[in-house]
Amino acid sequence: MKRLVALAGAAPAMSSATELDVTVVQDHIAQRGGAERVLRSLKRLPVASLTVRTSVYVAERTYPELAELDIRPMWFSRLPTIRRNHRRAFPLMAPAFALAKTSTPLTLCCTAGWSHGVRTSGRKVAYWFAPARWIHQRPEYVGSEGAVARFIHAVAPILDWFDRRAVSTIDRHLAVSHEVADRLQRTYGIEAEVLHPPVVLDAPPEPFHGIEGPFIILVSRLIGYKNVDIVIKAFRELPDLTLYVVGDGPLRAELEKLAGENVRFTGTVTDGQLATLYGSCEALVTAAFEDFGLTPVEAALFGKPSAALRAGGLLESVQEGVTGVFFDEATPASVARGVRKVLDGSWDHDKIRQHAAIFGEDAFLERLHTVLLVEAQHE
Repeated sequence: MKRLVALAGAAPAMSSATELDVTVVQDHIAQRGGAERVLRSLKRLPVASLTVRTSVYVAERTYPELAELDIRPMWFSRLPTIRRNHRRAFPLMAPAFALAKTSTPLTLCCTAGWSHGVRTSGRKVAYWFAPARWIHQRPEYVGSEGAVARFIHAVAPILDWFDRRAVSTIDRHLAVSHEVADRLQRTYGIEAEVLHPPVVLDAPPEPFHGIEGPFIILVSRLIGYKNVDIVIKAFRELPDLTLYVVGDGPLRAELEKLAGENVRFTGTVTDGQLATLYGSCEALVTAAFEDFGLTPVEAALFGKPSAALRAGGLLESVQEGVTGVFFDEATPASVARGVRKVLDGSWDHDKIRQHAAIFGEDAFLERLHTVLLVEAQHE
């Protein structure tokens, strides 16, 4: 049974002044993804000071607004080989966070990897995007081929020890979804409060040249567990439809070879261009095993329905029959049936937008601020 553990205390008004000094510790800031979007929202936390510590920061690969934050990366972030591919810093991340220490009374670790291992002088709150996938989802996340995969499998016992030791130092646990909260319970035996991440896409639409005819959109980093290859194969069975794949990642060249003529790759886009693509599409499709399921909510902001895998966090971000449809298997045939079903459906676009409003930024920040105020009282 899914559960929601209520956050203690009444939500303070966002305009109230506080004297909280907070350090946010994030695994890395080197791409445009859900974790970076959360960090962008944290700029609005009503605190006295906000410092960000991370392993690797590559400004040109992430959201430009983050440059306004006081971001302090680790020494290896300056290495050219790491800046070209932040995943090459993997062997350094666990020990680097274990040696780092924050000095503020409150530390918020936004983690799907190692940031929760940082030492603190005050209270430590973890906001879990997921338990470390390199350890707990190794087959799906790193596979079994290649030097990186072999290295991770070899050092997994050491990483597991580090991870569990780090978890024991956390004072309070928050999770982005019931799916992640359940996984934390199974993995560590801990209770986490659910705080859905904010979903914001309010940039003015920008021209996106080359859009042709009605199309379906898939928005994703091009990495293995996102199952982009399965969606591309599904469109072999949908030759009359066009798929736009929005995003980039290490598998792009491989996926482009797999794609038929009705699949287009946009690469990385601005928020304004993404708004144009969402506003112009017929629907969104996703076959990923998501921790939360951000992109269906983004599509819903524009009144657009989704065809989504009936699994994981997508069960929380898609309301069946109201904001989209589910398909039951991550297979090309199942995805193709889901796409047909969402296109054949009749959708109330206002109701879809109303659902998206549940995941607004103000509600997220108010609830998080409440947690930080409560934790500050323990100091």
